[in-house]
Amino acid sequence: MATPEGSKELVRRLYGGLMAKGDSAVAEEVLAEDYLDHDIPGVGEGGRQELIAAVLGVRAAFPDIAPTLGPVLAEGELVAVRVEAHGSHTGAPFPPAIPATGRSVTWKEVHVFRCAGGRIAEHWGVFDLLGILQQLGAIPPEPDLLRVREDSRGHIVAPGGGTGMATFGGFPPETIRFLRELRANNTKDWLDAHRADYEGYWVAPAKAFVIAAGERLAELAPGIRAEPRVLGSIFRINRDIRFSRDQRPYKDHLDFWFWEGVRRDAVSGFFARLSPEFLGVGAGCHSLDPERLTRFRRAVVHPASGEELARIAKLVEGGGYELGGAALRRPPAGLPADGPAGRFLLHKALFVHHDEPVDDRVHTTAILATCARHWQAMAPLHRWLTDHVQVA
Repeated sequence: MATPEGSKELVRRLYGGLMAKGDSAVAEEVLAEDYLDHDIPGVGEGGRQELIAAVLGVRAAFPDIAPTLGPVLAEGELVAVRVEAHGSHTGAPFPPAIPATGRSVTWKEVHVFRCAGGRIAEHWGVFDLLGILQQLGAIPPEPDLLRVREDSRGHIVAPGGGTGMATFGGFPPETIRFLRELRANNTKDWLDAHRADYEGYWVAPAKAFVIAAGERLAELAPGIRAEPRVLGSIFRINRDIRFSRDQRPYKDHLDFWFWEGVRRDAVSGFFARLSPEFLGVGAGCHSLDPERLTRFRRAVVHPASGEELARIAKLVEGGGYELGGAALRRPPAGLPADGPAGRFLLHKALFVHHDEPVDDRVHTTAILATCARHWQAMAPLHRWLTDHVQVA
């Protein structure tokens, strides 16, 4: 069984060999054969060889790279370390689309490793690729995008409380082009070769959109959470293909979600999807686990909350929207279906969405006005679900 000190030494060897010197043999020694890395820079999930290739790629771009390890902490199988690195971009392109700039760059990383059987078995980490691209001049620096904060209501805003609109000017045409080309070339090799486009036209404008949209949504739902990061309000580009016949690894669209409370506990939220053909805007919940489904049905049959839902449904449908989520042919046994909202006993989810064509509005702040107009009409449904189903 690995000791904490032994595990820390494995991490130090990995950095001293592979990261600092480009010695792939060290990686072969300290990384398990079935090593799983969840956060390889520029790749995502991968194994030992993918990590080695990514690190050697960074070293090729920054030949004088010098990583400095902060405190290395260990508990059980886990080892955590903070790293600060600097180097000069005098070598290979980084990512492949950015030729050597000669600029000196500094960045920080935070890593968690899991060690087992005398080797490193698993890794999670944060690598400031966006900061590197900004220092290289590939993406204009936008301080308001990076120094976001939580206000007193707990949602993410930019400094000054209202600068998100100033930093988001719409999705550039290159975003739509990138999504189209990804659809036609949906492979890891293609995405690796276009990593700069991914950062510049997918990640950066997505973060700006989240901040600006969060400000709009805070007017409709003061407790809304808008987190400008992948796995926050931005869904990751990777598809889950474990149980899918469609083995394409990446999504050819951008998905966003805004919620209240703790993310994993949220029942309802506001969402948006940008594809090359349409902008989807919606609200509500797409699935209810057994416990929440029980609370949902109780609220549906309750005289006061059921009548409230019926009024909301009439209002939303009167605006030209269609409520989705019906899954049953007949109501569950033992529940009265003759109440004002009885039809919703056929539901195992409850949501509403609307699709808009992708046109010039997407490339300006008009996209925010379009989303906000639909979200405002859908907000009463989100409020009902949050008040009656999310909170036990």
